Amino acid sequence: MRSRALESDGPHRAYEVEIVGQPETRRRIDVAWGEDEGRRLGAWLLWSSLLTVGLVVVLYTLARLTR
Repeated sequence: MRSRALESDGPHRAYEVEIVGQPETRRRIDVAWGEDEGRRLGAWLLWSSLLTVGLVVVLYTLARLTR
């Protein structure tokens, strides 16, 4: 499956979704997007980034200690 964001106005986000190689399956999907979802996405991105950086630091430290 392939999707891409479309230009949209207002509180809805629009996406075009299709099965790769089958253009007859192309559909436009509108998703309601409020302030709450934006806040949750921002929090998720922050925590996942911190966790990823933390894991990289731990792995780097382990690699240095096992030398």
